[in-house]
Amino acid sequence: MKDLEVKSKFVALRAKGLSFENIAKELNTSKSTLIEWSRLYFEEIRALRQLEDEILLESYSIGKKHRLALLSGMLEKLKEKVKDMDLNQIPAEKLIDITLKLSATLRGEEKIVEFY
Repeated sequence: MKDLEVKSKFVALRAKGLSFENIAKELNTSKSTLIEWSRLYFEEIRALRQLEDEILLESYSIGKKHRLALLSGMLEKLKEKVKDMDLNQIPAEKLIDITLKLSATLRGEEKIVEFY
């Protein structure tokens, strides 16, 4: 039973990208044994690595979508303020600069989200 637990732990650690040397120390197992297990469990390691990559990409995409929504909201508020404000009180260059920078940032975020 312990052997199966050690092998499962090996697969998980290898899928995370740990070196044979580090895994050998953690599992108290010889490097040559780990190399053999790597051949035997190649597909399991690859599948787990892909799953972890997909989870990471999904969380990254959700983060991007959230930032896109926040930036969109900020841009709309800023546009309303610019429309309603007396430009004599606030330098027009400053408001225009902020609007242009936020718009450019928003366009950059849209391209990243479309990729996913």
